[in-house]
Amino acid sequence: MARASLGGSPTAEGVRFELRAEPGVPEELDALLRLERECCGFAAWSMRPEGHRVVVEVAADGIGATVVRQMFGLDLPGGREEPGG
Repeated sequence: MARASLGGSPTAEGVRFELRAEPGVPEELDALLRLERECCGFAAWSMRPEGHRVVVEVAADGIGATVVRQMFGLDLPGGREEPGG
């Protein structure tokens, strides 16, 4: 699946990743997100098609958003831990 990665970025609520919608990628992501929902239920794990890409967003409230960004090594611009911080 790493071969399909187009990168990730931090969001106010967590992170957003874009991947090429190559054969098998949506199915692999679906299986992975099912596991992540069991493991990290404090966050909302979503996936949707956007043209020839698949977008994955992981969002959480409050400190959970910071935890999500740290899990993936994606900080907000300026090193802030929380939006507006």
